[in-house]
Amino acid sequence: MIDLDRVQAFAVFAELLNFTHAARRLAISQPALHTKIRRLEEEVGAALYRRAGRQLELTEVGVETQRFGEELLRQSKDFMSRVRGSAAMPVRLSAGEGSLLYLLGPGLKRFRKHGAELRIQTHNREQTLQALLHGEADVGVTQLDGPCPERLASQQLVRVPQVVVFPRGHCLSKRRRLRLEDLAAEPWILPPAHRPHRQALERALGSRGVSLKVAVEANGWPLMLSCVKRGLGICVVNGFVELDRGLLSRPLKELPTLTYQVLYRTEALAREPVRQLIESLVVETKGCGSASTAD
Repeated sequence: MIDLDRVQAFAVFAELLNFTHAARRLAISQPALHTKIRRLEEEVGAALYRRAGRQLELTEVGVETQRFGEELLRQSKDFMSRVRGSAAMPVRLSAGEGSLLYLLGPGLKRFRKHGAELRIQTHNREQTLQALLHGEADVGVTQLDGPCPERLASQQLVRVPQVVVFPRGHCLSKRRRLRLEDLAAEPWILPPAHRPHRQALERALGSRGVSLKVAVEANGWPLMLSCVKRGLGICVVNGFVELDRGLLSRPLKELPTLTYQVLYRTEALAREPVRQLIESLVVETKGCGSASTAD
């Protein structure tokens, strides 16, 4: 086997044909460079250069070795450029507004300590899955209770209950436990009709013979909670949502507990910043608390 470090050193020497200048470029001593080239000649089994009067010139084998060394140097530069370029690319995270507001803050703070750049896309569940499958995101966080799609891997972040939220002083605050039937007469703050959260809630209430009285249609938990605080109705949110002091919540055990997962393309794990983001999110969301039910 040929020592490739010696071949690359010889390529520098062959370009300059001067031991002093070549050693300076390589940041080694002249004796060290002489030793590298002599040992390379021993490995090749032929002289690589000769003296022609006061000048140095390459032999035929030396010319071939120079070409080989230059190709090695070029490939090394290309490799380092790709590796460094990949590491410098921002990590692309796709997650919902609620997750970003109430769940992922500690994990993102932990990740930022690594110094890697992060680019966040605000997407719903279907958009997050599509962004991952199409290579438009490296990591995604979404509520997903079933298996993750093929070509993706996942780790569980947290399981959270669903809770009903109402203003302090509301008649519901006198009860420690609530059933869906107890909410039959209440006006509701709900997402638009096509949203999965709205559809799941309608199915659950419908199975108990409860019809929804829609007071406000609102996009996003912050707006829904703001409407509840103004006394416009009640709403159901996930248990990790932080509530203002003017609001209370109660768990609804008849509604399923929801699982939030971090999903990613397995090939993206080749990048250390992607692994760091996943680890940060998993570590910091363990034991995430639910919305306060205290009076």
